[in-house]
Amino acid sequence: MKTLQEIRMKRQLNRALAEKPNSTVEMYATIRAVLAWFVGAAMQDIIKNKIGMVGSNTVTDSLEYMVAVAENPEKYFSRESTIADWDARAMAYAKKYGLPTGGGCDAHNFVWSPADVVHINTTNAIFNNKLSCEYRDFCKLVMNWEYNRTSENKQELAASYAQAQEIVRIANNIFDRKKQNFFLRMVAGFRSARAH
Repeated sequence: MKTLQEIRMKRQLNRALAEKPNSTVEMYATIRAVLAWFVGAAMQDIIKNKIGMVGSNTVTDSLEYMVAVAENPEKYFSRESTIADWDARAMAYAKKYGLPTGGGCDAHNFVWSPADVVHINTTNAIFNNKLSCEYRDFCKLVMNWEYNRTSENKQELAASYAQAQEIVRIANNIFDRKKQNFFLRMVAGFRSARAH
C-alpha cells in the first residue's frame, strides 16, 4: 500500500507537468530516468538469461550507446541535433529513387528517423523482444514530443502536450512501487559506473 507522502509526490509531479507540459527540464529528467531504467532492464535481461554474447563487442557497444542516450537524450532526439542527418538521409533516398523533393512527397517517411537510428544501434543489447519494442516505442514518443514541441505548427505543438503526458504516464507505470527498488539499484549502479 502506498503511503500518503508517495501519493502526494506522484500527484505533484503529474500536476507540475500537466500545468507546464512543455517544461523541458522536468521532461528531460523524466526521460533520462526512463531511459536509464531501460538500460538496467536490458542488463538484467542479459544477466538473467546468461546470454553467451555478454562479453562480445556488439553487446558492449550497444549497451554503451544506450547509456549515452540515457545520459544525453537531447543529442539523439532533438530537432536541432538530428534534423540535418535526417534531411540528408531523406534527400539521398529521394535522389536514389528519383522522387520529387517537394509537392507533398516526403522522403523522411521512407528513411530512418532519429528514433529508428537509436533503436537500430541498441538492438544488440536488448534480447527481449517485448522490451525492445517498448524501448523503440518510447524513443519514438520522445522524438515526436521533441519535434512537436519545437514546431511552429499549432496542431503539432498541441500534440506535444499529449505526448508529454504520455511520457509521464509511462514513467509512473515503470516506477511503481514493485519496480522502484529495482530502479534505485540500477540508477545507483548507473551513476557509479558513470563516475569512473
